[in-house]
Amino acid sequence: MIDEYKKIYWPNRSEVFHVTIIVLLITLFIALYILVFDNVFDLLLNRLTQILKSFLGGR
Repeated sequence: MIDEYKKIYWPNRSEVFHVTIIVLLITLFIALYILVFDNVFDLLLNRLTQILKSFLGGR
């Protein structure tokens, strides 16, 4: 069992810092991507709703 513990690789402080920065940047990128997609989709649905209301005589 002690031999198994010797095989464990523990990252140093610099590696942990770099991986943390990468994870935060990827998370930020995905959040911005979803925000843009959501706003564009909302805009398209609102325009489509307005067009259909005017075409069908809705209020």
